[in-house]
Amino acid sequence: AGNHKIADVLSWQGADVITSDIATYNKKHAFIFDFLEEHEGLECDIITNPPFGHGNKNAAAFARLSLQRCTGWVALLMTAKFDSGKTRCDLFADNPRFAFKIVLLDRIMWFPGGNSAGMEDHAWYVWGPLFQPPPRLYYEGKQT
Repeated sequence: AGNHKIADVLSWQGADVITSDIATYNKKHAFIFDFLEEHEGLECDIITNPPFGHGNKNAAAFARLSLQRCTGWVALLMTAKFDSGKTRCDLFADNPRFAFKIVLLDRIMWFPGGNSAGMEDHAWYVWGPLFQPPPRLYYEGKQT
């Protein structure tokens, strides 16, 4: 959950949020552990921006483990081209849980006040708990 930016927004919207991360930052987490290591199943939804790693290998591992361990909703913020490539068909084209992709029309500013507006486009990828109709594609920008 890092600095809780996603967790705080979810809490403000009324969600019951439990945070975890691999390390403690400037905000306290309910659990400290490495999600990519072995753990029991989770009875929760997962909403996060996972670690990408070189070539998005950590993000792909995180997505697969999320879908194995969590039977609820999984929403991951990743690069907009993450669903491209034949090595990830099990996550998208061949996955009946894949529900939709929300392409973000505005680039993410990771650190306000600096030059952190990225050169990368991002999207939310969402998997549901049950078989879904064909996946949907949405586009979302900042409210003006």
